[in-house]
Amino acid sequence: MWSGSGGRVHFHDPASTWKRKFIKRQPQHVYSQQDEQRLKFDPRTTDALVFEFLKTRGTRLDPSDSPQGNLRIQYAALGEYMRLAKLEDLETGSPTTITGNDVAMMNDRKDIEGSNSWPRAWDSEGPRGYMNYPTPGEHVVNEIYNMHDFFQKLRENRQDNGAEKRNIYTANVTPTCMIAIASTAPDVMAPALRSFFHRHLLARALFRSSLSSLSPRYALEFHIPYFALRRGAHNEDRRRFRNGLLRKSRPLPLARNEDERNEMYHEAQTSFLVTGVDEWLWTSYCFVDTFYGSEPDERTYIDGGIDPASGGSIWVEFPIWNPRQYYLMVFARRMMQSTREWGALINVFEERMAPYEESTIVEFFDDEHLTRTRELTVTISTIRKFRDCIRRTVAAWENFETNDLPCFEVSGSDEYKETWREYISDVRGHVDDLRSMHLSLHQKFDLFNGLKDGIVSASTLKESGITRELGRSAAAQNIQIATLTRMTVV
Repeated sequence: MWSGSGGRVHFHDPASTWKRKFIKRQPQHVYSQQDEQRLKFDPRTTDALVFEFLKTRGTRLDPSDSPQGNLRIQYAALGEYMRLAKLEDLETGSPTTITGNDVAMMNDRKDIEGSNSWPRAWDSEGPRGYMNYPTPGEHVVNEIYNMHDFFQKLRENRQDNGAEKRNIYTANVTPTCMIAIASTAPDVMAPALRSFFHRHLLARALFRSSLSSLSPRYALEFHIPYFALRRGAHNEDRRRFRNGLLRKSRPLPLARNEDERNEMYHEAQTSFLVTGVDEWLWTSYCFVDTFYGSEPDERTYIDGGIDPASGGSIWVEFPIWNPRQYYLMVFARRMMQSTREWGALINVFEERMAPYEESTIVEFFDDEHLTRTRELTVTISTIRKFRDCIRRTVAAWENFETNDLPCFEVSGSDEYKETWREYISDVRGHVDDLRSMHLSLHQKFDLFNGLKDGIVSASTLKESGITRELGRSAAAQNIQIATLTRMTVV
């Protein structure tokens, strides 16, 4: 067993611990299968390819492809999005992609130091040690590709070109990019990729390790939804989905001047997947929403020789070869990014809400257009949106911390183990910050709900008073009319 945060004790679930089979090289035929067993690519129709991708079953317990239990229904949103791709873009390179900047980064390399079947000494130091200055490897590729060239590169045999460790990064992923990946990956990867694509598309919050003994592969993934504040409406997402934008951008409520009216909050998602058959042959996929101006473009990463998935936190010349360590490092960096975006957004929002907290209910009689009621309704809806998104992320971490952390227990020197503990400690610190923000938003939600109810009640009472006064005036007028009528008759 192991001790989690806050002194809690959790028991090992054998299914959540790292398998010994992954620390040694798999037989050659396992590697060969990763190139041979692929989905059939038919350039004539997008529907046929999406159909094959969505119907692939991970286990016999998955819904069948019958009308009663159809995976295409479960992943209907993903199917709709992927069908927006143009396969001719991949085959011919014609410039008809959805965005003008539809590119992907790929970093391939092979570890020449770990070419035998024995586990690698991850805590080794020195010029070639994995701790400080790991080997850059051989068969190195570090390039930006348009979708046509990216697709052609993915179709190559990885055993022939030496691409054992492959890191893929794409900003604002498009349907064409998803098709390129889905149609060239081993068919045994289809269920993991399908779930990964679907969760990213729908902005889910999830942290998970999948180490089933029924599968020859492992999968480590995280999905972090958040909102980011930027000034100006020109940063909107250019991807279309279901008669609108894939990621929405909205003005932050309670603006006090013209500059603040131009401040928009943007939906954003960071998703990351590491999957492989052992600690040698593995692939990472990093999908990041950057349309709102969150980080440098791909050329900056290439020219600087820095790793894009981690936001430039490590040099690509000294890569992290251990897939679990790479996952933790990227996880910690991306949690830091999302937490900082949350912090900036909520600080500005709370500053705008402050005057309302200091006002009395008497000051909040509404006008005939219900201006204040509408304003507070939008504010309450926004608070709820932020609060619930943060809560989903915190809940995802709590589940991960309870069930999946045993996957990241390692042996080796104290210094090496401390490196891993620091990654986890960093994430815990960011989650604590999110909990604090969630509590603040929860309090604001109750407060503004009370303010709105008070305004509605006060306005109703005011209108009732006016109605009664009008009623009394009307009654008086009726009496006067009746008196005049009697006098006239007399």
